[in-house]
Amino acid sequence: MSKLEQFIIDHNEEFNDQEPDPGHFNRFEEKLNKPSFRVTVHPVKNIFLRIAAVIVVLITVTVFVFDWVARELREGFNTQTANTELSTEVREVVQYYDLRVAESMGKLNALAANPIEAGMLKKDAEREISNLNANSGELKHSLAENPDNERILAAFILNQQMKVGVIDNMIDKLMKIKQ
Repeated sequence: MSKLEQFIIDHNEEFNDQEPDPGHFNRFEEKLNKPSFRVTVHPVKNIFLRIAAVIVVLITVTVFVFDWVARELREGFNTQTANTELSTEVREVVQYYDLRVAESMGKLNALAANPIEAGMLKKDAEREISNLNANSGELKHSLAENPDNERILAAFILNQQMKVGVIDNMIDKLMKIKQ
């Protein structure tokens, strides 16, 4: 037992010698019966936390969507390339322009003001590139049938250049809007 506890036990009569004021128990009972709806909420903290959570979720979703789209484009193009045999030089050209498209898509994503705008821009770019990929597939088949045809080869390379041009055009428009 501590010294404080021993002191309280020894001097118990001195602590309990006074009665409460008249009506104390009535006031105490009224306070117990009165409903209290005291809620302490920090609205500013909650709003900032919610906004931060939404931003983190949007950024995460954007990264995953961009990664998925880039992978789909690569796999789709690799599948198309596997179906038609092209010369080494032509395959190098395709790889070069695919790398440029991926870099341009990264720039487009970085320039977007918010994840929603980035998603819309990517969707437009994907649609355009999808159309150009369909044309590339037809040109590959034609090139596989006539490997020495310079006009088909030139059309195929121009189609690859147009992929980069479409995305670069979107980047230019976005930069002009931001200025």
